[in-house]
Amino acid sequence: MKKAIIAVMAVTLLTIVHFGLTFVLFLMDFSVGMSQFDTGDDPTIIENALHVAATVMMWPIFEPMAKWGGHFVAQLFPGVLGYIPMLTNSLVWGLAVWLILGRAMWRRKRSTEP
Repeated sequence: MKKAIIAVMAVTLLTIVHFGLTFVLFLMDFSVGMSQFDTGDDPTIIENALHVAATVMMWPIFEPMAKWGGHFVAQLFPGVLGYIPMLTNSLVWGLAVWLILGRAMWRRKRSTEP
């Protein structure tokens, strides 16, 4: 029971951290994109890296939905409900990181046992 509570807390924390980081990266990317739109300058290497990082953080759920779902997604998740796909995406990342780290720790523990 205690392991289950720790797992839920870990996944929740990872989800919140991923959501916050994704949101900040998205806002920074959007801000840079709008400033380039105003000036007409080409993006720098750092600005391109920021865009790639923001895009990668939005996979595997949010980016494809926004790219290929477009108007339908906006109708399905209007207003504040638009955060649901983003939170679901962060939950997938949180679960994946927790599973990968848990598996690595299990292997390490198993290899150190006599």
